[in-house]
Amino acid sequence: MLVGGRNAGLSPDTPVDIPMLAGLPLTIPPRPNAIRNTIEQRTAAQGIDLTVAIETDTLALCLAMCSREVGYSITPRCALISNPQFSDVTWAPIRGLDVTWSLFENPRRTHSQAVRKCRRLLTSLVNESIASGKWTGARQL
Repeated sequence: MLVGGRNAGLSPDTPVDIPMLAGLPLTIPPRPNAIRNTIEQRTAAQGIDLTVAIETDTLALCLAMCSREVGYSITPRCALISNPQFSDVTWAPIRGLDVTWSLFENPRRTHSQAVRKCRRLLTSLVNESIASGKWTGARQL
């Protein structure tokens, strides 16, 4: 999601295209970071240079900069919904910039009881979050 301040004109109902990121002052995580790598790969593929104004590992600081209209950030939707600063920012999906979270298990390996229980708990939590609508935009494959 592209995140900006209240006056950024962003709406969750109106996706933005990747070229819109060109020239925006961004507050994003430093390298190496999976989100940053995805952003840089997708923008580079379209010949877009990013303007990184601030690098920080702290989501709260990213959102604080957005809420103060200092610039923009890019974050997964799940990080926005669960954050108390969510109401201080506006956001829009970025078309073509999706993130897939995956949990894999090797079926040929014998797993401990703790690993099996952890898998059941994670699966249950994900299913409940999707079913309740808390994890908007998520779907189970």
